[in-house]
Amino acid sequence: CREEMPALQELHDRYDERGLAVVAVSLDASAADAAAFARELGLTLRLLHDPAGRVTRTFRTTGVPETFLIGADGRIVRRWIGAFDPLADDVIASVEGALDEA
Repeated sequence: CREEMPALQELHDRYDERGLAVVAVSLDASAADAAAFARELGLTLRLLHDPAGRVTRTFRTTGVPETFLIGADGRIVRRWIGAFDPLADDVIASVEGALDEA
């Protein structure tokens, strides 16, 4: 997760004005740890704290990191399990396709 965050932040910066909402979910034990992590990396994307694992149960994740691209209609457009490059050409194409459909 730590390795992907700068690229996710860049994705947020690049597409925020087009309507992309990049939301990271922290499973850390405390909200203070999650906030310190965000400050340390200079994150301005939305970071939610979910120690109870509601997101894990709702999306039936298998571990971390796991990333979802969710369309404007609320459906999962694409899912990446494990580490990935948020700025890879195929990821950008998926993001732009989802934004064009919105």
